[in-house]
Amino acid sequence: MKKAAALILIICMTLLCAAPQSALADSSGLCYIALNEAFADGALAYFSGSTVYVPINCFADFRLYTSYHAADDTATLFNSSKQIFFELDTGQTYDGNDNYYNTSAIRRNGEVYVPLAFVCSQFGFSYSIIEGIGYGDVCRIKDSSYILADSQFLTAAESLMRSLYEQYSGGGTGTPGNEDPVEVGDADNPVYLSFQGLPSDTLIDALLQYGMPAGFFLRAEDIRTSPETVRRLVAEGFSVGALLGGEPLAEYEEFSSLLFEAARVKTLLVSAESAEYEEDVGGMAATAGLVYWDYDVDGVQGGAGISYASMVTAYIEFRPERADVRIQCGERTDSCIASVLLFLQENSYTVRAPNEVEAK
Repeated sequence: MKKAAALILIICMTLLCAAPQSALADSSGLCYIALNEAFADGALAYFSGSTVYVPINCFADFRLYTSYHAADDTATLFNSSKQIFFELDTGQTYDGNDNYYNTSAIRRNGEVYVPLAFVCSQFGFSYSIIEGIGYGDVCRIKDSSYILADSQFLTAAESLMRSLYEQYSGGGTGTPGNEDPVEVGDADNPVYLSFQGLPSDTLIDALLQYGMPAGFFLRAEDIRTSPETVRRLVAEGFSVGALLGGEPLAEYEEFSSLLFEAARVKTLLVSAESAEYEEDVGGMAATAGLVYWDYDVDGVQGGAGISYASMVTAYIEFRPERADVRIQCGERTDSCIASVLLFLQENSYTVRAPNEVEAK
């Protein structure tokens, strides 16, 4: 099942233990748990007064592990450098150096829950409670590798949270995670993801982190400007196509020569740099045996790119068939691309790169 997330205000580590946390704000009464950009399966956060508790086993993705010693009813949370012991019968909490702490773990429904602020302060994490909009709140636990701001995460995760809420409130008595969520994506209606222009390292790194295939349509000038970026795109397995204008055949020949010189590859993929050249580029492609790749979800926005994920996700979500997405590279796009990728991942879309055999 796709993983589930939580809702909180971002708080500095120095304040996590001292500042009380607010109670749930969303009317649903649910508070999912998330680690960075991923939902944690199954359990919900629990609030007792100003203290937030989470299941002790929800930290595994952060390489924080658990053990339980039944003889003395003690649960242990540990990594390679630190151990924290929680005695359930006495309420005592201490570390491997016999330092004792004024906090306790609790047991709920047979499962050990630990105080989140304390765990974060001991192991260098942070957390926030993100207020939802009717489908539950999110208790989001973060280490230094998180990408999205809380507001971006909430926007990207809304569709999945809606599915979790519907499953939890109307689908039985279990917690989210006992059944598979609604799968939005469909292998028969894939999303073909492409970008226009030279990408930043930020964008490339985000694609790699989320494991998303994609294609990049470039001008000859882009290759001259940054051949090392083009080499990286090819080495990482992304497809590359030519972005052409008013003299498509000559531009394609120049592009092909530069691409081979920079990365030792060739491409048959071409696209028009603007609507006014679509007919010329498409006609040239048909004559020359090339593959013309168009798009129907516009994230180019006249060369401005996207400043909100919903500028493309709203169109993807409601298309009954395949979606061909094109997004302009740039700083605006960099600021929200992780939200787009998280949306695609959490909603189980089948994402593909433009290629020579699947053009419309």
